[in-house]
Amino acid sequence: MGFNFTVKHRPGKNNLADWGSRHPASQTSEDNRDDVETYVNMITELKDIDAITLEEVKRETEKDELLQKVIHAVKSNGTLKKDLDMDAYANVIFELSVINGLLLRGERLVIPKKLKKKDVDAAHEEHQGITKTKSFLRSRLWFPGMDAMVERTVRNCLACQVVTPQIS
Repeated sequence: MGFNFTVKHRPGKNNLADWGSRHPASQTSEDNRDDVETYVNMITELKDIDAITLEEVKRETEKDELLQKVIHAVKSNGTLKKDLDMDAYANVIFELSVINGLLLRGERLVIPKKLKKKDVDAAHEEHQGITKTKSFLRSRLWFPGMDAMVERTVRNCLACQVVTPQIS
């Protein structure tokens, strides 16, 4: 019992699903807004991320000048001027969306500068090592330089250094 399928390529200009498959959901859909709000609430209320609250992220996002520029560009379907601070956001601009003043990259919450270290420290609290700490954070949060910050945090952690075998 076999199935015979024929796949036919339809270029993006003739295939409406093509655009939607590579871009974040529309910000005007009420059903989608409820889903995203529920997801954002879930992210920030997880027991594992005691470091932040949704209100704290909102408050710090409002104060973060760089994130406000990014949010403005996302809302206006604009582009970001490439410069040192904006490069990381400019490269993912079409993956970003704004819900209730919060910036998301796909399904991950974009963390303002002031909360980055706090979140990395909280994720590393159980001293799981570089790979597990990165994996945990990547599943919920995003900010430029997150991997490098995790690596620095773990490598500079005295408790982690004590239990990690040294290679001579």
